[in-house]
Amino acid sequence: GKKRRWTNERAVKENSQTVMVVFLQKRERIENG
Repeated sequence: GKKRRWTNERAVKENSQTVMVVFLQKRERIENG
């Protein structure tokens, strides 16, 4: 949605990066474990 996108743009960018890192870490853990 476009709601409040202009206020959260920076937070969204930082969040997306963090989410990707966590996602990849979980994925590696699943594949290795």
